Amino acid sequence: MKKCALFLAILSLPLVAGAQDYFKDGMEWVQCVSGTHEPNPVTVVETVTLDGDTVVDGMDALKMWVTNDKTQVRELVAVVRTEGDRVLFRNGAVTDGWRLMYDFGLQPGEGCYVYNVSDNLTRTYVKCVEVRQGACGGLDAMELEEYDAEPQSRGDGRLHSTGTWIRGLGSTRGVTWNNRFGVDGAGGMLLEASCGGEVVYHREVSSVEPVFDRRMNVRVDGQEVTVTGIDGHDAVSLFTSDGVLVRQFKKTGRDELRFVAQCSGLYIVKCGQDSCKIAVW
Repeated sequence: MKKCALFLAILSLPLVAGAQDYFKDGMEWVQCVSGTHEPNPVTVVETVTLDGDTVVDGMDALKMWVTNDKTQVRELVAVVRTEGDRVLFRNGAVTDGWRLMYDFGLQPGEGCYVYNVSDNLTRTYVKCVEVRQGACGGLDAMELEEYDAEPQSRGDGRLHSTGTWIRGLGSTRGVTWNNRFGVDGAGGMLLEASCGGEVVYHREVSSVEPVFDRRMNVRVDGQEVTVTGIDGHDAVSLFTSDGVLVRQFKKTGRDELRFVAQCSGLYIVKCGQDSCKIAVW
C-alpha cells in the first residue's frame, strides 16, 4: 500500500523534461564565420567536432576540434563535459577550473554567466526571455538577452544584444558562438549539425557569402539606439517584433544614426537588406 502511495505521489509531481544532449563523441557542427578583416570581411566555413574522450580533473570529457575550409588545419580548442543541461569547458587559457559554456535548462526569467570558448574567455550574462517549442527544425529555441553583468533590477545593467540557443545543441550562430551575440564586425551562423552521420539540424540558406555581407551594427544603451554601417542608405526602419512598422528615421551622419525608442520591448531594426533584432528597456 505504501509503495502504491509513493508511486502515485511521484506521478503527481510536475514532469520536467531535460534537453536532448547532443554533446557526445562523434557530434559535428558546420558553421559559417565572418571575421573583422578590412576592407572586406573574410568568411570561412568551420567544422567543429567532438572526437575522442579524455579525463581532466578526474572527470570524463570530450575533445573539441575546429577545422576551417581555408587552412584545413585541425585545432584542439577545448575539452567539454556535461552536467545535466549544463555544458562546461576548459581550454589552453584556462588553468583554474571549468567554465560554463551553455545552460540549456534555463527557463524564462532565469540567467547565468557564460564564457566564450573561442576567444579570450569573454564573460557575459545571458538571460532567457522565451522558449519557443520546436522553432528550430523541431528543436526548442531559447531566446536570450545578453548583458555585461547580471541585472539587479529592471533597467539595470547594459544590454548588449539578443541571441538564440537551440536547446541541447548550441547557438544559431554556431556552437562556439555561445555568447558575444552583438560583437561589432563579426558574425556566425550554424548551417548543420549531425551525430554519427545522422543530421539533427539543417538550416536552409541560398548561399553562404551573402549571409555575411551585412555591414549594419546596432548598439543599445537604455532606450537609445545607435546604428552604424549604413553608408549608402538614407533611412532606418524600426518594426515591432511581429513586423509592424513603428517609425522610419532619416540618417543624420555619414554612416551613423541615433534615435530613442520610446517604449520598452523587442524590436527589429532594418536598413536596406540588413535587419537586426534588439531589446529595449
